[in-house]
Amino acid sequence: MMKMQITFNKTDGSTGMALVDGVVNDPIEARRELVAALDLPDASDHNDADARLRAAGIEPASVQVVPLVE
Repeated sequence: MMKMQITFNKTDGSTGMALVDGVVNDPIEARRELVAALDLPDASDHNDADARLRAAGIEPASVQVVPLVE
């Protein structure tokens, strides 16, 4: 199974990374996968991945996906 590395920038200037299974090609799906991988708590609009990322101090626009070859 293919794995994807999702990288992101935090509002404090630090960076982070999460590994997810499967293929993620869409930026919106990448943000949803990151929310799930980090098990982020609900924000005011619990269905909005960007709101949940912002509440955790992550810049949604910074989320990038890198495919990993096993």
